[in-house]
This record gives sequence, C-alpha cells and structure tokens, in this order.
Amino acid sequence: MGADEDIEILRELISSTQKSLTAQKELLTALVKLKNARSAFIEDPESRKHATELVKAAILIQKQIENEHLAHLFSSDFLTEIHFFNQLAKP
Repeated sequence: MGADEDIEILRELISSTQKSLTAQKELLTALVKLKNARSAFIEDPESRKHATELVKAAILIQKQIENEHLAHLFSSDFLTEIHFFNQLAKP
C-alpha cells in the first residue's frame, strides 16, 4: 500500500465515524424526546396528543436503532417497550 491509499483509507474512516456520530446524536435527541413524551403521557394518560407523541418517538427510535445496528447497547426491557409502542401504531 502506498501513502495515497493509506490517506484515502483514513479519510473513509473519518467520514464513516462522522456519520456514525451524527446518527448517535440524533438517537440521543430522540431518546430525550421519548423521555419527555413518556413523562407527559404519565401526567395526562387520557391525552391523545401525548399518546401520539410517545408512539412517534418510539417509532423513530426503533428505526434509528435498527438502521445503526445499536440494539446491543440497550436493555431488553427498553427494546420491548419500544417494540410495544411500535405495535400500537400498526393498523
């Protein structure tokens, strides 16, 4: 391998790492939204708005976890909860 190939490999690694970091930051934001939606729903369990926000947040999180292959980072209880909310959204 020449220096040019080594440089290109490092550039690709940096790009991949940046994409991964961006996805992880988006997941963190979504987790905070889920926490807030869950709290709002607990405060007012009759609210359709809060229920909808909770389900939407869970759907987004499950998609992000699957897309980034991060399920191994989360407890099975959390993944089960997210899956449950996703099932509520299905007709």
